[in-house]
Amino acid sequence: MNGHALRLWDDALGPGSAYALPAAPRVLYVRAGAVTVRGPGGATGVEADAAWHATSACEVAAGPAGAALLRWELGRGAAAAAG
Repeated sequence: MNGHALRLWDDALGPGSAYALPAAPRVLYVRAGAVTVRGPGGATGVEADAAWHATSACEVAAGPAGAALLRWELGRGAAAAAG
């Protein structure tokens, strides 16, 4: 498949938990709680009802109350990673 696929994940992070994401076009929208996103440009705090976007690899770390977020990623067709 030559097209692109836009994928949506509903992520739930426990207090203080974190995960790493590879480089990809993405948007994170924090529905509840807060996260810190660390990437090549430094660390950015994202509170509830706010969004962050980039194409670089990053680490997403939940705050002390945890976080609920929606994550959109654009990938190449069926080869895009499932989450």
